[in-house]
Amino acid sequence: MADWSDAGTVAYCGLVCAGCPGLSDGCVGCRGGGGDDPCQVRDCCLENNYAGCWECAQMPCDKGPFGKPEWAGVCTGLIQAVQVRSLEGMLAQVRQRLGDVIDFGALSGLSAADVRALLDAE
Repeated sequence: MADWSDAGTVAYCGLVCAGCPGLSDGCVGCRGGGGDDPCQVRDCCLENNYAGCWECAQMPCDKGPFGKPEWAGVCTGLIQAVQVRSLEGMLAQVRQRLGDVIDFGALSGLSAADVRALLDAE
C-alpha cells in the first residue's frame, strides 16, 4: 500500500494513506476498505462517483474529518493542494516535505492555510 506513485494511496478526504504509520499496523487504507467505518466522506464520494473531495464543488463540507476541528484544516489543505498541483503533484509535495511516514498527530489542528504553507515551503 505504501506506493507513493499510486494516486490510489490518497484517501477520499485527502489524507495520504501511503505515509500513514497505520499501514504497519495492518490498515489497508481508505480505498482498500480500511480507515473509519462508516466513513461519510467515502460514502459521499462513491455515491457521487468522485475520485475524491477535490472533485466536489461543495468542498469543504462538514462530513467526516471536515466536521472535526482537529482535521478540517488538514484535509482541506491537502484537498486544495490536489486542486492546485494535481493528485500526483500533491503526493510528491507531501512526500518531499513530510517524509515517507507522516506524523499526522503533528498536523492535527492546523488550518488549511498552515498546511498549504508547510507544503509550499522551500
